[in-house]
Amino acid sequence: MASILDRMRADKMEIVALTTSDGVPRYYAVTPDQLTAVELMGEPAALSRLTLVGVMSMGHMAATSRNGAWAALLLALALPSWKDGQKWLAGRMRSLKQANDVRLKRDGWTIQLTYIPTTGMLTLDLVRA
Repeated sequence: MASILDRMRADKMEIVALTTSDGVPRYYAVTPDQLTAVELMGEPAALSRLTLVGVMSMGHMAATSRNGAWAALLLALALPSWKDGQKWLAGRMRSLKQANDVRLKRDGWTIQLTYIPTTGMLTLDLVRA
């Protein structure tokens, strides 16, 4: 967990740590341009949810590139042993306009990748089953 928080700091994200009423830690982070937001939920050694919300558009190429990198990082964090996970994600990211809502269950995680063309926003939601 420390390395993901360090990465957020390296991206100059503002990070807020909260604990829900049931004792579950949550970390929220947003980049200075507010075009990338990440939420991590759960104990550091056993995250239960990782979410990315960010812009994916030609008008914001730097943020689009950053959000692709964050999506890859979160997928690798949740599913480190999925050998072809990055390849799957790259293919899905390339075909967002044709298949803009993809759901997959893998190794105890539900992965949902949603793209909204009218706003250019992408959501990657990884939830431990």
